[in-house]
Amino acid sequence: MYGCDLRGDSSKGGFYQYAYDGQDFVSFDKDQETWVAADDAAQITKRKWDADRSIAQGLRAYLERTCIEWLK
Repeated sequence: MYGCDLRGDSSKGGFYQYAYDGQDFVSFDKDQETWVAADDAAQITKRKWDADRSIAQGLRAYLERTCIEWLK
């Protein structure tokens, strides 16, 4: 699940998270450009995605630009 918002004070918010079988799995920390594992099972995915910086950079750009533009 993902989304973004443009607040009244012109600040922007955004989130990107994955769940599996009704449980949180990993979420994206946009400010730190890193993934947060919800449990030990998600650590493998977190390490793999954190190792490829282009994933985080592209996702942050999407949440802060493209997604916001679609709201306007």
